[in-house]
Amino acid sequence: MKNMTKWLSLLAILFFLTGCSVAANNMSGNSSRQGSIRLNLGASRLIQTLEPSVSMDAASYEVTGSGPNGDTFSFSSTDTVVVITNLAVGTWTVSIIAENADGTAIGSGSQSIDVAMGQTTTITISVTPLTGTGTLNLSAFWNAGDVDNPNLVVTLNSVSGTAYSPTVTISGSTATSITTNLPNGYYMLNISLYDGSALTMGTVEIVYIVANQTTYGTFAFTNINLNRGSVDFNVNLEMANPIPVSLTNDKSVYYDGDSLTLSAIVPATYSNLNYQWYVNGVAQGFYQYQSPKRDNRNNLCRQPYAIGTATNIINPISNGVYCFDVLVFSSDGSEAGSATETITVNPATN
Repeated sequence: MKNMTKWLSLLAILFFLTGCSVAANNMSGNSSRQGSIRLNLGASRLIQTLEPSVSMDAASYEVTGSGPNGDTFSFSSTDTVVVITNLAVGTWTVSIIAENADGTAIGSGSQSIDVAMGQTTTITISVTPLTGTGTLNLSAFWNAGDVDNPNLVVTLNSVSGTAYSPTVTISGSTATSITTNLPNGYYMLNISLYDGSALTMGTVEIVYIVANQTTYGTFAFTNINLNRGSVDFNVNLEMANPIPVSLTNDKSVYYDGDSLTLSAIVPATYSNLNYQWYVNGVAQGFYQYQSPKRDNRNNLCRQPYAIGTATNIINPISNGVYCFDVLVFSSDGSEAGSATETITVNPATN
């Protein structure tokens, strides 16, 4: 159910010094002293685990400008390079709305620029996701015969540390939860299914909320611990980047008393990230990235884990069903992702 999907990063709109392409000259106003602007429009995508239904790919741009003496311009563009000529000399304010292929606004940015006579001026405008609130719509289900007294506990925490307690409605072997008015941004979602007071299974995901949109998530608790035991875990949470993250284990079959090694893998091009480990929805600790150190001979010391990986070793592990989750955060909280792996440990054989 967990897969790394697209994440909305900053759009950059660059005004460069030279060159020309599609020309825009739909100005109002007039001036004999003129300059020009070259816009280079580029777009990338946000990446998140639970994503909103709206596409966060920028397909077109609405560009407007206001300048001296009431001069203005406005145009739409799907081109990556646009040249605006015949601009009056002086201070201009340029605003941009990014839209997806459906015409839905997904980001905006604005900045002032001084245009000089006979010159092309350079500026950078950051187009960021629209500010506002969105909705999180969750559903979960389990086998009716597995849980006698179901209780689904949902917690939601923003990257900035604000805690939310979504309301959950249970009907038979299904549960729903709708939380409105959530500020746009990243959240950590924890869902745990209890049978009475006994935890049967839990999982953790990264959620991205977009202004005026709904993010959906569905969770299937169909492989849970019916008979609970106890396991003593010693897990390190390690920092690494989320794009993409996957989990690998060292064996295809596990038995009671075996050693289990689980590794979270991200590309080596990402560094300075944070890993948070969970087992059945229960936090197991964390490992924070530290810069490599050198010994007195200026050799690099071995780090607890290689950059770009995080390894979880449980020795021994008892029989049962385990849902392992790992959350990955960038050091500044601007990127996040998650992955999960369910492993069944069989009773020991004679």
